[in-house]
Amino acid sequence: MPHSVFAQSSAGVFATRQGVTPGDRDVVLTLRPGGKVVVRVVGPEGQPVEGAWATFASFMGARTDARGVAEMTAPAGTFELRAGKDKLEGSATVTVAERGTAAVEIKLGAATPVSGGR
Repeated sequence: MPHSVFAQSSAGVFATRQGVTPGDRDVVLTLRPGGKVVVRVVGPEGQPVEGAWATFASFMGARTDARGVAEMTAPAGTFELRAGKDKLEGSATVTVAERGTAAVEIKLGAATPVSGGR
C-alpha cells in the first residue's frame, strides 16, 4: 500500500513524496521553501466559525480564531483542505506558491455520512 512521506524543518522548508511503498530502497526528499495558507471557515449562513479545525487532507492542521481564520505554513503545491466543527464539515482545494500566501474560504455544511457499500 503506497504512503505519503512528509518532512518539515523549523526554517519553513518542506518536502513531500507521494506513492512511497514499503521496500522502496532510498527515498530522497528535497526541502524547498513553502508558503502560507490563510483559511477562513464560515457556517451555513456565512458567519465565521470559531474553534473549527482546518487541516490538510494528508497532514497538519490548525484551529480557527474568533474570525473563523486559521493560518498555516505549507509546502508549495496543490492540496485539499478540510474543515469542520461539531457535525458540520467542508473542503476546498488550495494552491500554494513557494514563499507565497494563498487564501481560501471553506463553507461548512452537514457532514456526509459514510456508506457501508453493501
